[in-house]
Amino acid sequence: MKRIKFLIQLVLIFAFTSLSAVAADNILNSVVLEGVDDGYNITFKTDSVAKVKRVASSQDNVTLILYGVNSAPEVNVFYKNTPDASSLIVENSSRNDVKVHIKADNIANSNIIFDLPASAPVFVTESDKNENVAFNIFAAGLVIALAVLIKSVATEKQNEKSLIERSLKERELELYRAYSKNNQFGISPASSREYTSNVLGRHRTIRSMQTIARK
Repeated sequence: MKRIKFLIQLVLIFAFTSLSAVAADNILNSVVLEGVDDGYNITFKTDSVAKVKRVASSQDNVTLILYGVNSAPEVNVFYKNTPDASSLIVENSSRNDVKVHIKADNIANSNIIFDLPASAPVFVTESDKNENVAFNIFAAGLVIALAVLIKSVATEKQNEKSLIERSLKERELELYRAYSKNNQFGISPASSREYTSNVLGRHRTIRSMQTIARK
């Protein structure tokens, strides 16, 4: 039982820690617009990967919505090899959403990249379907922890069942030994003589005994 309680506490600690990480502020510090052979790379420098929705009003106008993200007080914007780019605007649309408006030739088919502090750049291939990576990690870890917990509980129950069955067998053996010991009857010579003196002789009858009693 102690082991099960420990595993439950471990799962709860992991869940609250992961939820805290998911709920922590994700700050957008800079945006890099870079021209490449097949279009553009749009790189967001944030604390973690965020869910992104792409809204293109035309091939030359796109709005990227970053969910669960706040912009820093000053967001640095960098242009690399972008002679056809006309503007890039960062807008705090709500408390935890940021909109990035970009005007450039064929910008609608751009690549989206997240530049994270503690990992290699992350390319978002399906931005409109991308889910929060931190939440996915939390969910996967929680599933693993629950699987370990279920396996541990099953093992614990099996061990308890084996102990109970062994205890019952031992108790049955003890009861059998005690019963056998208490039912070993012995006949002593004294008790034998007492028993035979109170029993009628083989050749005596009740009538003969009545005659003896009258005398």
